[in-house]
Amino acid sequence: MSHRLYIFVLAVALVCGLAAIGIFNAIVDPLELVSPAGAQGLDTRKPLVNVYARMSKAAVDCRLKPSFVILGSSRSQHALDPRSPALTARGYRAFNLAFPGSSIYEVRRAFEHAVACGSLRGALIELDFMAFDIRQHNAPDFEEGLFRRGPGDWLRPALEVLRLLTSLDMTKESIDTLRMRPSPSEFEPDGRETDVVFESRVERWGGVRGAFQQSERAQYVRPILAEPLPLRPNFHYPDGSPNTADLAAILDIASRNHVQLWFFFAPVHARQLETFRALGLWPLLEEWKDTVVRFTYAHGSASLPEIWDFSGYNSVTTETVPARGDSTSRMSGYWESSHIRKHLGDLILARIFDSSSLQAALQLPPDFGVQLTPANIEANRGRIRIEASRYRRSHPLEVAEVEKSVERASVAPLAVSQLR
Repeated sequence: MSHRLYIFVLAVALVCGLAAIGIFNAIVDPLELVSPAGAQGLDTRKPLVNVYARMSKAAVDCRLKPSFVILGSSRSQHALDPRSPALTARGYRAFNLAFPGSSIYEVRRAFEHAVACGSLRGALIELDFMAFDIRQHNAPDFEEGLFRRGPGDWLRPALEVLRLLTSLDMTKESIDTLRMRPSPSEFEPDGRETDVVFESRVERWGGVRGAFQQSERAQYVRPILAEPLPLRPNFHYPDGSPNTADLAAILDIASRNHVQLWFFFAPVHARQLETFRALGLWPLLEEWKDTVVRFTYAHGSASLPEIWDFSGYNSVTTETVPARGDSTSRMSGYWESSHIRKHLGDLILARIFDSSSLQAALQLPPDFGVQLTPANIEANRGRIRIEASRYRRSHPLEVAEVEKSVERASVAPLAVSQLR
């Protein structure tokens, strides 16, 4: 066999092999990258959608072309329902495009992608302190090439899908998908995460209080204290400028494309705020919130966004945590100190979108949710400080448990008494 013929045969074999791999992966489509079923939403039979949420949701969002998207962290991914009457009453076809542990850059790119895919008229975006950390990295399942940058940017994502479909990694995922046994779905077709994962965590950790303690230690206390002080969460760059470039990009994209924006600070449980306080992050948390609000209103968008604050120490965020050893009781608003339940998501949507009928049906507490402006940001901060002091006096055992957790995890224990 001549060298030319050998090379030709080898090339044909290679192309055929790649084509066979690509066709196999496209048929199984473990990540929902090309399936026509994606036009109806996420295929809840695909178990790996939860592992690769960023990739799957990006592809499905572009096929659905929703008029409204929900963006943010895993709190929003679980708690905010695209089918809420608060949204459907306004004529929105919504999709939950939130990702767990998302950075503000990932939120910006997801919003940019949703706009580029067409039909977007509104977006609700969670503002998360950790997302603005200058050292926050993109997640492993964030494939930049899948996210469009403009209406004409279709070739680059198509080539990225082709690359993924012909990869050995995707072949492994396809085989794993075929081998997996049917299990309760972790996602709704509209992108919202179900209770499955959260309920299993609560059961694994011996009840809600165990879930609170584990969440606080694993998500915040241990990772933050493991870093030297200069590498701990910070939204300022070394030159002192705030990490607001991606927020500015979101505002600019919305203004150019006539998309209405709503932002909100999530109602994490009071114990998480106490965790931040014990870690010495409270002043930075206050400064970050103040910076984000003032920057957003000063940016000069054509359509002024709304910013809502559900955080602090209100009647919702101070809900009583079940006692140690109680493995059966569940809270109405929380899985643990960081993750809120769908009930609170319904309250958030009812407040922001002023659904009086839904507010009445849900018995929305009057102290839950404040619309922030530069004019009331200082008064809001002062109110939260007063409520925080009141909570510490009325819940000394909760505060002591949080402080003890931080002290135990510290290499050099923090003088918590100095943080009061």
